[in-house]
Amino acid sequence: MPQTAIGVIGADTRQDYLARYLAERGFTVCRREEFSPEILEEVQLLIGPVTFYKNGQLIREIAEACKRDTLRQSAEKGTVLNYMACEDFLLRNAALTAEGFLSILIASTPFSLEEARILLLGLGRCGKALESVLERFPCRVTASDQIPEKISPEEAYNVVVNTIPAQVIKREHLNSLPKDCILFDLASAPGGYDREAVKELGLSFFHCPGIPGKMSPQSAGYAIGRCAVRYLEDRTVTLEAAEITA
Repeated sequence: MPQTAIGVIGADTRQDYLARYLAERGFTVCRREEFSPEILEEVQLLIGPVTFYKNGQLIREIAEACKRDTLRQSAEKGTVLNYMACEDFLLRNAALTAEGFLSILIASTPFSLEEARILLLGLGRCGKALESVLERFPCRVTASDQIPEKISPEEAYNVVVNTIPAQVIKREHLNSLPKDCILFDLASAPGGYDREAVKELGLSFFHCPGIPGKMSPQSAGYAIGRCAVRYLEDRTVTLEAAEITA
């Protein structure tokens, strides 16, 4: 594996730690802040930022550049690692998201965890990881894979945390919440809340994208690095250079 050339694209600190992780393991690292198709001629593997991906696939611009490059060269050049299809990475990323969100929750609420009454929406990887973290503390957590048809005022939630990547929390749900309830959205765009209704109702709202890269960039970068090394060792990580999304 030494002397394998790996391109690392992206401007955030997470990518800096990824580059360092790979260099320390003997790889030749080609570091760029922005993507240019020419880099595909210099490297055997390309690793981009999370903005390279949408719904687990490469975005159109990157995928089409890779397809054009494949027509000119062997498939061993310019392959893009899709770590967003690597289950080990996704689980680690979810754990880092949950851990980082805990600090955001504490810093953004005027009450203690013991007094928190949390409605957690979505039980995918991130939701389950967050539920596991919150259960270690004395807060009251109601976790659901979907929004309840009706939110009883008797529940008196003072925190709602959404991880569902679809707008499922409508005005009628928001109307049922206490006026001092604090809303958090960890989901990718467009998020889970009716943002116009949130604003009109004057509810406190925090959008929390990219928590691993902001709160624990070293751990997040190293998680991508481990995925890359494992791919190069046994080629078990999915590559999606031909997948295109709108």
